[in-house]
Amino acid sequence: MIYRIYYSFWTRARRAVMTFFSTFHFKRNATCAGDKIKVVSPVSLNVKGRLDVGDCFFCGPNLYYSSNDYSVVKIGDSVMLGPFVKVISGNNTLDSVAKHMRYIHEDDPKTKPIIIEDGVWIGSGAHISEGVVIGSGAVVSSHIPPYCIAVGVPAKKIRR
Repeated sequence: MIYRIYYSFWTRARRAVMTFFSTFHFKRNATCAGDKIKVVSPVSLNVKGRLDVGDCFFCGPNLYYSSNDYSVVKIGDSVMLGPFVKVISGNNTLDSVAKHMRYIHEDDPKTKPIIIEDGVWIGSGAHISEGVVIGSGAVVSSHIPPYCIAVGVPAKKIRR
């Protein structure tokens, strides 16, 4: 009995510390971060472009975020991301045919922004691609294709 209480206490304490550092790391990498941000650990961040996050942002565990130098991601107020959400922005240039893709290190300057408006909830495992706009109050529960506008509960593609 005492072992369970001891184990439970230290497990919760460890999770709280990890969440604190994940939130700190997320805020430090964001270009503009609002108040009341909480990011549950673990998180994988590769922020090279602009990341703007509004107030009251919550993210579940295992967020994967990746961007290039030209990408812009704007996340509004009161946004919640479930566990295992992927936000990937940016692209490689496809202009060079003289080299293999692996040896091209330039990013595409024509990258479209990802905009997640106020009050959006993105469910577990959703994948948000380049150029996507998610309308206010939408609930995303599946993959939204690139360059689409998705609105509603559940979020549906209304325009490409």
